[in-house]
Formats: sequence, structure tokens, C-alpha cells
Amino acid sequence: MGYNDTYLLLGLTFSGIRSLGLDALIAQELSHIIFRIIGFLCTWIFFRRYLSGSVFSAAFAATLTVVLHSAAYAVSNTQLSLVGLTPFELILLAELLRSAEEGALLKGILIGGGIGLLFGSWLMTAFYMAWFTGVFIIVGVIALALFDRRLLASTTAKFCTNRMWLTPIAAVLVASPFLYCFLWLYAPKLAETGGQPFSEIVRFLLPFPGGFLGLAGENWLWSDLINATIYAPSQGTFLEISGYSAFTPLMTICFVAAAISVNWWTRGLSRSLRAAIICAVIAISTLYIAQMRFGSVSPWEIIYQIVPGAAAIRVVNRISLLLALPAACVIALWLQLRVAKYSIIIAFLLGLSVILEQYSTLDMARMETGSIARFIDSIPSPPENCKSFYIIDPPAISPFWPGRVYDQDSLTWINGDVMAMIVASEINLPTINGHASYLPNGWFLKGAFGEDYRRRIADYAQTHQLSDPCELNLTERRWSWPLFRE
Repeated sequence: MGYNDTYLLLGLTFSGIRSLGLDALIAQELSHIIFRIIGFLCTWIFFRRYLSGSVFSAAFAATLTVVLHSAAYAVSNTQLSLVGLTPFELILLAELLRSAEEGALLKGILIGGGIGLLFGSWLMTAFYMAWFTGVFIIVGVIALALFDRRLLASTTAKFCTNRMWLTPIAAVLVASPFLYCFLWLYAPKLAETGGQPFSEIVRFLLPFPGGFLGLAGENWLWSDLINATIYAPSQGTFLEISGYSAFTPLMTICFVAAAISVNWWTRGLSRSLRAAIICAVIAISTLYIAQMRFGSVSPWEIIYQIVPGAAAIRVVNRISLLLALPAACVIALWLQLRVAKYSIIIAFLLGLSVILEQYSTLDMARMETGSIARFIDSIPSPPENCKSFYIIDPPAISPFWPGRVYDQDSLTWINGDVMAMIVASEINLPTINGHASYLPNGWFLKGAFGEDYRRRIADYAQTHQLSDPCELNLTERRWSWPLFRE
């Protein structure tokens, strides 16, 4: 389990839905939808309550956060749906600041406990978005120290009076059990693997300047134009990595325009709100540029070297999905306070255009309930005395979606393992095959084919004292004892 996410909150949600008798795939999709709804509502509340935005601007910001071009990738990367908890965490932090302002100790302790509960359970669900949120907040605080040190000092002082220092202690105490479990589970694996080497991380970073412009792959409006005009002449393609960029071109242009003029259009706001918006702009811009690749180097290496946990993040560009949430709020406020002052029609058309450009053409037809049921029903009972199993000969045509032919990379890296895990969960029998972000040391069983595949299985079974593993041929749907058994 320490090689992948633990999915605590998603698992609890999924199990609750399954207890109602619903199908597993439907329960999974409803789990995603629930956290999307949480993200929408929390963005709306945050925008209306703390940014004093209008109803129409709140509707734009909240809608944009859930229809983002890259949100489609959450279908195959479940942990990405947990970005919906980021505005919830920001709401709790804002309320904590208000309680310090009011000197409301009991309220502050309760909110601090809520922050600890949310962040701790979030870590035990999906590390990516929880860690990204923490980094965003840290960079925002650093920006505040540079922009308005007096405001930071006065805010800090409020937590040193009336025993308000108990509020962060409450957060730490409530989070402690989760943090203990998290470290107990993940620290040994991080020590064992050493984390992701930076040379591996660099491969997934967006190239400058294309990445900065938000050139989005698999997008109805931009993909063909970008590949034909920019990447085709150099025999390159942006589609391989661009899905991780949540900032589409029009959205990028609007945010840059808002960022450049932020010191102007925020002048009529209160000191604290103005500082929060400006610091958010600085944090978004800093982290968005940091995850760019300039040739073979990237500013992200600074974060990689100094921030704990950075070595566990391989696909850094997923941070843009989180940065898009505060960016949507900044754009909405800019449209309301700056553009609409000149023309409500222009503000409306700009907002509508940003929403419409988000449509993704990503093919999400990967699994079909009936096909999965037929696949499971076609697997006979395993042999008697079979304690564990491994798979061979995964079919080239997907048993989960009629007519889909797997490419070689999919057969090697994912699909055989997925089939093995589905069978294992249905027949309650452990499988030697599996899929994780990190490969365990001494385990390399990807690709259920090749002359040495059975020998690798035998070596692994012997090393880990796995007695009597049996063999499942996925194409023939047939169990057998392996040739190396004798």
C-alpha cells in the first residue's frame, strides 16, 4: 500500500454508496461526482463569503473549476478529483483567521481541529493534491511576508494573544493520528526507493514557452491548430504531456492580464483582501513558472531539494489543476471589478469563452459495466490449493470495452495488471501482478509475456516464500500450474 495512494476518503465514500447496492463502477463515478460537487460549492462559498464577489462571478469561478480541460484526466487518475477539497481547506483557514481577528477561542479551536481532520484524512487519501495545497499556502505566506510584512506580523500577533495559540495546536493534535499512520506507511517506502529522481520528474514538466501559453492537447478548439502550426514543423507533439496543463490559452491570457494589473483593480478593496488577492497571484504565478522546463533545467528543482515530500511527486504538472482554482477566482474578480466597469457584455463574452474553450476531446470510453461482468463470469474457479496467482497472455483486445485494441505500452504497463487485480478482488485470491506509482525493489513483472517472464515469477515467488502460485491465461480463461512448479 505504501507504493500508492490509500484513498481513505474516497474509499469511505465508495463503500457507503456500495452499501446501497449500487454497481462498483457507478459507485466509483458517484464518488468522483461528490468531490466535484464539494469543490463547486466550496469555491462558490469561498468566493461569495471571503472575496465579496457577485453571484454571477461566483457562478463563473465555481463552474470553471469543475469543467477545466484537465479535469477529464481525473477519470483515470482518481486522486485528482480530491482537488475539490482545496477550496474547503481555504474556507477553514479563512475562518481560522476570522476567529483570531475576533478573539473567538472556542471557535478557533473547533476550526483548527477541522483543519487537522481534513488535512490528515486528505493525506491518507491522495498525497498529490494535499501536498500541492500545502506548498501553495506556504508560497502564499512567503509572498505576504514580501508584500506586506506588517499585515503578516499583526496577523501572527493575534494568534499569540487570548490563548489563540491553542488553535494550531488543536489542528496538530487532531491530525496527529493520521500523520502517524501516514509516516508509518510511507516513510519506509520513501527510504527504500529514495523517491523519484529529478531526472524522471523533468520528463513530465511542460516545456517553456509552450507550457506557459497553456497549449492544451486533446482540446476541441486548440489541439489541431497547435500541433499543425507549432509542433508539426519540429516533428514534435504536445499531446503527450499537455493534458496535465489546466490553463487553456484564453484562460492564460485572462489570468496574465489580471495579474499584470492586479495592483490597480484591487485598490478599492480592504487591505487584507487586497493583500490576499495579490499574494494569491504571486503564488499562482511562481508555482506555474516553477513547473516549467527550460531546456533540461527547471526551477522546480529548488522545491525538490528543500520541501519535504517533493521526491514523491512525479507528475509535477498536475499542480496546475490546483492552481486553476484560485486562478479562476482571480479571473472572476478581474472580470467583475475591471472589465465589467467598461462593458458588462465584454466581461460576459470573455467569461463564456473561457468556459467554452475547456471542452476536452479525451476519449474516456475505457470500461463498460456489462463487459466487466462478462469478463468476471468467464473466469473459472482457481485450482484447489492455489494460494496466489499470476497472469499470462493478456488479450490484445480489451475485455472491458468492445473493439478497443491495446497498444504495446498499455499491454506492458497497465492493462494486464488491471485485469489481474479485478480477478483477484472478485475471487478473493492474491495476485503477484499489480500496478503502482513505484515498483517495489526486486519486482519487475510488467508485461505478461516474454521468454523469461515465468522465470521472473519463479524467482520472485521463491524470494518472498510464496508457495504454489498458479497461472491464469487471460486470453484462454484457463487456470494451470506453471511449468516451473516441478
